[in-house]
Amino acid sequence: MDTDVLAGEAQCPGCGGWSVQVHSRCWRILADSAIGGQQTLVKVRVRRFFCDDTVCSRRTFAEQVPGVTTPYARRTPLLRGLLERSPWPWAVGRAHG
Repeated sequence: MDTDVLAGEAQCPGCGGWSVQVHSRCWRILADSAIGGQQTLVKVRVRRFFCDDTVCSRRTFAEQVPGVTTPYARRTPLLRGLLERSPWPWAVGRAHG
């Protein structure tokens, strides 16, 4: 499934300021819960924005899509939650050894 984000602005996670100045765009591919027993991948084109606040430690930041993306994640929050409730510790890297 491919999608683009349509919001005109994004909020900087560093300072909370809003930005409309796009730095670049990139694709994020996230694993999601299976549909009909088939692996599901969500492909979202997100933008990197410039932070306009001169005192903010971030120069650029990636927009997040609520309920779909989280910083640095390769899985959707839905799949992550399912795996965390899994009885198999290796499902989310909880194996000890």
